[in-house]
Amino acid sequence: MDTPANLRIMESSAEVKSFIYQQIQDLEPFITSRGSIAVISKKDDPDVLANPDLYKIIITIKEDQGVMEEHGLSLNVYEAIIIAKNKLFNKLSQMYDEVVSQNDRTAQIEHAKQSIKH
Repeated sequence: MDTPANLRIMESSAEVKSFIYQQIQDLEPFITSRGSIAVISKKDDPDVLANPDLYKIIITIKEDQGVMEEHGLSLNVYEAIIIAKNKLFNKLSQMYDEVVSQNDRTAQIEHAKQSIKH
């Protein structure tokens, strides 16, 4: 499996790390070569301190334009990873769709202007 050099992963077993690599692949289309991804387990979070059986996983993407992160909270580490990844994926997909839709609208307006001129 090809893994990006700009990926930081929390300390965990090889099995969990492999699972994280698989999940992160869904986010790679949204990240430029200058961007980076970090996956951490938040052990000092109040929710986790109140219930030590909980896992709080935070996935952070850093780009030139800023930082975006989401978290997953679950009794199962794999489920917490999936929750965090899905929340981030949905947010990134929505942003991408808005940009593409805006670009499509702009292109249609320009095309209409050109048609009117001719």
